[in-house]
Amino acid sequence: MIKLSEILMSLLLAVGLGSAYANNDSSEISTSISIVSSCKFTSGLFTGDFGTMDAGSVATTSVQIAWWCAPDATYTITPTNVTVTKTNTSGSVTEDLLLTAYTDNQFTSQFNSTTNTINGQGTGLVQNQNIYFKLTGKGPDLGSGKIIVEPVVFNMTNALQYPLHLAY
Repeated sequence: MIKLSEILMSLLLAVGLGSAYANNDSSEISTSISIVSSCKFTSGLFTGDFGTMDAGSVATTSVQIAWWCAPDATYTITPTNVTVTKTNTSGSVTEDLLLTAYTDNQFTSQFNSTTNTINGQGTGLVQNQNIYFKLTGKGPDLGSGKIIVEPVVFNMTNALQYPLHLAY
């Protein structure tokens, strides 16, 4: 049986503790975060080099691009323009040069913004892929594209640029 003194002691403790918590205050902790991006290119500029060659050829090269995406972030990489045309005025006659990108080294799968894109899911690690470029001119097509007829020099001050877009 419970003794009367135990009941009184329990009652006094309850009243005493109740009064200890009768005057209280509360507060909140406010936090903030800024997630910069789920995906990003590892460089703002990837560079390639067609090398030195004689006119009368089709120039080809490849450039490895690299990007990082958070795990499970879905991404798509597309060209801003499917092809890039630059007018060459360094020779005796003006020649429009056409830069076209491909996702295969056989130059059969043209990189574009609808049917042949680079897409996937992020892994949390850097991922990369080669983009293959063909530079053609106004000359006859000898089997691999129209040849470049006029001499031309492209360098960092007179660059032939191919913009990319990473959507996530």
